[in-house]
Amino acid sequence: MIKLDDPPAPDSFYGVSKLFGEDLGRYYSRFIYGIKVVSLRIGWAECKKMKEHMQSPDNAIRDHVRVMYLSKRDLIDVTDKALQIDTDYMNAYAVSDNKPAVFDLTETKKKLGYNPRDNAKDWEAKLKL
Repeated sequence: MIKLDDPPAPDSFYGVSKLFGEDLGRYYSRFIYGIKVVSLRIGWAECKKMKEHMQSPDNAIRDHVRVMYLSKRDLIDVTDKALQIDTDYMNAYAVSDNKPAVFDLTETKKKLGYNPRDNAKDWEAKLKL
């Protein structure tokens, strides 16, 4: 399980740019403007492309979708919680309650009060593939 306090390990320029954005938010929060920042590490918000990937014969692709899945309802909820929390800066994972899980939601649940209601297994069962 990947925890929020694990050392960063980007594996692409995309990952590097995400970490840069988090650090920029932390900098603006703590040293420049004093704004409140929550950096959401958003999985993969439910969309048509995900359904297409679930039709792939490649198990690795389907497994990736399953661990990254974020329902529209959970996306709205985690965003709402991030906008309401009174904190200077924090990171938080934004994925649904997927099993198997890759991201440890313990700290996000505790600090942000986010309790995802959906999961990839139920979403997949409803797909008409």
